[in-house]
Amino acid sequence: MSIQFSFGNEEEFLLLANNQPFVMPLPQLLAAPDCPPGQWSHEAHQGMLEHATPICYSLHSLYQHILQSRRFLADLASSMQVQLYCGGTHPQLDWPALQMTAAYQAVVDEYQDTVKALTLFGMHTHIGINDNALLVQVFNALRPYLAPLLALSANSPFYRGRDTGLSSYRAMQFLLMPRTGTPPLISSVAIEQARIADLMQRGSIHKAASIWTDARLHPLYNTIEVRVCDMQTAPQEAAALAVLTGAIAIWLAEQIQSGKQPDTGDDWLLREDRWQAARRGIGATLQQRWGAQSVSDFWLAMLETLSPLLQQQQVAAIADTVKAMLQHGGGASVQRQYWHSRQPAALALVN
Repeated sequence: MSIQFSFGNEEEFLLLANNQPFVMPLPQLLAAPDCPPGQWSHEAHQGMLEHATPICYSLHSLYQHILQSRRFLADLASSMQVQLYCGGTHPQLDWPALQMTAAYQAVVDEYQDTVKALTLFGMHTHIGINDNALLVQVFNALRPYLAPLLALSANSPFYRGRDTGLSSYRAMQFLLMPRTGTPPLISSVAIEQARIADLMQRGSIHKAASIWTDARLHPLYNTIEVRVCDMQTAPQEAAALAVLTGAIAIWLAEQIQSGKQPDTGDDWLLREDRWQAARRGIGATLQQRWGAQSVSDFWLAMLETLSPLLQQQQVAAIADTVKAMLQHGGGASVQRQYWHSRQPAALALVN
């Protein structure tokens, strides 16, 4: 069977008017003549807006869709005199004063303050593969890449007016919810679906999507959904991270098809790397099975490995974006520079 890949990406934005959450009127957004395709929806907290790209069949198409949606939303927000915030956490919003949207009332009833405190903004990249056995193998092989992706994307050092000391406070705050963190190895799509069905039958969860690990097999779309990344302020960096995630999945699938068995990671080391990535971001040292390695060295070597694939997919430019992220220290470092220059209002604002 010929292997086919598909891709998609979700981004969670915050809209502010006079430094207060602004609820975007979806009919007005959708009626705009240049509104890009995909799904626009309100998220759990008021002012949160999510955009999901349409299904893309190449990494180049995915890259273009992310940039298009970012340009559109930034222009629309500017025309409405609304600020568009793009970061893993907001530096100053105080969650007890924020309201949840009515559609999420059942979630609030179940998870109480754990979900109310999640004023967090993530980026989720989907990878579809038309062979379920290969999909599962790639899912397992992606586990050692989740912490490096978190380190590269770390963009949430502040929470409720304080520097948390972390590079991705979002990654650690999300652990308050159940069924989160480093995903376990899975053996088949059918077994994973049966486990979810069992949890629903027992009344432990009320919908199939209530599994929030850093990567999951999406129960409805049958995709690998990589959920570990913080939202990125710069559109090019968001697009580069999504493309990089997809490229790693393609490369792993090629390795598996050629008879190689990629490392799926050691659970203890994976959890340690997750902590180091959240704590230090690009400055972290990864404790992979093959030995300690800096985040920068890891990604520079990975970009070299992926270079032919990125060229083939017409997205070679993302390598320069990733290298620039490594050089400037990532979003958390940039946010702290703004904070210490006493420009907190400018943190992660696109316009």
